[in-house]
Amino acid sequence: YMQQLPGFEQYGPNGEPMVCLLKKAIYGLKNSGRLWQQTHTRALLANGFVQCQEEHALFRKKSGGGDVVYMLVNVDNLYTAASSEVMRKAEIAALQDIFQLNDLGPVEYTLGVRVRQNPSTFTTTLDQEQYILAIAKKFLGDQSPPRKRTVPCDPTIEDISPLAADDPEAIKWRKPCLRLGGSIGWVANFTRMDLAYALNRCMRCSAGASEALYRRLVSILEFAVATASRKLTAGRNADTSL
Repeated sequence: YMQQLPGFEQYGPNGEPMVCLLKKAIYGLKNSGRLWQQTHTRALLANGFVQCQEEHALFRKKSGGGDVVYMLVNVDNLYTAASSEVMRKAEIAALQDIFQLNDLGPVEYTLGVRVRQNPSTFTTTLDQEQYILAIAKKFLGDQSPPRKRTVPCDPTIEDISPLAADDPEAIKWRKPCLRLGGSIGWVANFTRMDLAYALNRCMRCSAGASEALYRRLVSILEFAVATASRKLTAGRNADTSL
């Protein structure tokens, strides 16, 4: 159910207010994401948070004692980081008066990324091993294990050239290449920057895709599978290597 739109209200036989029965889920509406973003933004700003102008999903609030809490919003997930656990819990409690919230504790897995935090060494480790294996199963299947590769590409990747966009082969292979390249891109953007160059060289030719281009992308995925256990660690005492 939802409230009637202003200016289009209708009332019952005795003048009682009425509501609308939704025929379509709110997640299916085109503007639902924008409306939700406006709703949670107003709530956080009213609670004293300041919105980052470069990244509108990030909010910060400082206390008079110098403590600070950050909140990052992703659809209906709220990630928090604070210098004081007392302050963090207080801000969560304040928001629970507005929204139905469940505090699930430290984040462990989100958006295809496994997160491991070590308070004793002040480090956070990210990896996408589970996600890489999942997309390998989707695109490579279970017939045989992927080839073990030591590099994501070889020098001949510089020789890739696209077909004409209206070539029948390009039309046939464009969507498969975009799907596979997009899945690999999710890994390259988060934790595996070592895949970025090879992927970029391939995706430049996606409009004029071909079976040869798809095989190049498969090679990048095979390298990702062979090195799926690689992790990215950041923090005060972190090693700079992958």
